[in-house]
Amino acid sequence: MLYILVALFLFFDAVAIHIVVCRNAKEEGLFLKIFFVIALVNLLICWMIFYLFLIKHAALSIWFIPLSLTSTVIYLLLIPTYLVFYFSTQQLSPSKKIMLLLLERDQSLAEMQATFKDEDLIMPRIRDLLATKCIVDQQGKYVLTNSGVLMAGVYAFYQGILGRKKGG
Repeated sequence: MLYILVALFLFFDAVAIHIVVCRNAKEEGLFLKIFFVIALVNLLICWMIFYLFLIKHAALSIWFIPLSLTSTVIYLLLIPTYLVFYFSTQQLSPSKKIMLLLLERDQSLAEMQATFKDEDLIMPRIRDLLATKCIVDQQGKYVLTNSGVLMAGVYAFYQGILGRKKGG
């Protein structure tokens, strides 16, 4: 159990460091590379702790694999989970915008239609994707960057697993 606690502690440490980096950054962005570096360093620290202090309990296992490997699997599975939730907080979809509007006060359909224009739904998304460096403008056409391809792939993967269609 100590293996899993160490892995969880170091994963939450990586998330906390990433949040501090994001909140103190001078420019906007997703800082995905920074998160991967932090997560990798913490995973290496985790393995060093396993090797130095906990290796004598290697006979313990869950899922018929040693606890050190089980803890590593849990750590690695938490990374995309965090990234999906982190990325979804950075993008303002029309659905999220409507829910935040309704959080302020109840509104009729007519009131919401008066609040939103097509420009309100598309341009903030484009500006947000540009600011987070998920897309770039190349000669009047928007193109996904490497981090944009990664995040779109994660979204498509999760939507495929869940059987969901495209939506905002």
